[in-house]
Amino acid sequence: MSKSLSVNQLENVERILTSIFMSAEVGRALFPTANEKEISQGNGTYYTINEILEEPSEIRSMLESNGLLIPLWNIPDSDRLHGKHWPYGRGVFVSNAGNLAAWINVLDHLRIITCTSKSKAGNIGQIYSRIYRLMNVIDKKLMYRIDYNFGFLSARPTVLGNTLKFKFTLKLPQLFKEPQNLQHLCQVRGLNYSHKIETPAIISVSNQRTIGITEIQTFDDFTTAVANIIQLEKDLEMTNSIHIAAMFVNIFRKKKTPLLVEE
Repeated sequence: MSKSLSVNQLENVERILTSIFMSAEVGRALFPTANEKEISQGNGTYYTINEILEEPSEIRSMLESNGLLIPLWNIPDSDRLHGKHWPYGRGVFVSNAGNLAAWINVLDHLRIITCTSKSKAGNIGQIYSRIYRLMNVIDKKLMYRIDYNFGFLSARPTVLGNTLKFKFTLKLPQLFKEPQNLQHLCQVRGLNYSHKIETPAIISVSNQRTIGITEIQTFDDFTTAVANIIQLEKDLEMTNSIHIAAMFVNIFRKKKTPLLVEE
């Protein structure tokens, strides 16, 4: 945990990690279709936490809009949370595509967050492949602290094991009509469920389990659970549409009645 690091240790971790993320190997992992000339021009930018915390900060706004910003808690007593050297020796690497952020020495020594493109928000396979390629590079350069029973160790007890966390934002107007049932539906499928009061029918789901299973199994379990819920939402929408259509047909159906003719 970065809170306990000395100044020299913070500098060393920052130097090692930034050199890795700025390397051509990481560039090829993040941009597999790029040619060598494009790779040589750089694959991202490193920003210090001071640059992120300043007002205004365009990079912080970009990270927030892409879901890549993490809680920084820059409060008067932040030394108790982050360590006495906060915010020195901390920062974030942001890829040129703006779809990946690697936070360095902020609680965890390294926390990587990536997102799908807004045009293809549901393409979760793309971000899994991106992380897979990236971690293949990083694993060759670093050794991680690991426990036989709990897997990889981090500053967050909710992400032990393989430490892989997926998060989806879904709009479910049909299922949300029964929010308690929807919450139970998510739980039995191994998903954490949350929603903001000001945004009804829009929920966030994430995987619960990271201990005792591989990364690919975490990916498969999460995508299967989300796909099942989306299919159920579609089925309910289709059922309601058919019901509404039938109701309108019954209302507006012209009854053929004989005309009364006066004699």
